[in-house]
Amino acid sequence: SATLDFDLRITDQVDPADSVILEISSNGGSSWTTLEDFTGLSGPLADSRTYDISSYATADTQIRFRIMPI
Repeated sequence: SATLDFDLRITDQVDPADSVILEISSNGGSSWTTLEDFTGLSGPLADSRTYDISSYATADTQIRFRIMPI
């Protein structure tokens, strides 16, 4: 099994209309799957996230965060 754990911290400067998209790829980045779209969050906020990424675990697994500003 494989898990992805991280802490999330949103400050007052984050615009709730912006999106931060968490994506994962099991093929070196040729295609991506969205794990979560953080939209509408406003700070201050602190939280933790845990994802079971066992089905994506390969030698070529990549994770990225994309920011989509308004």
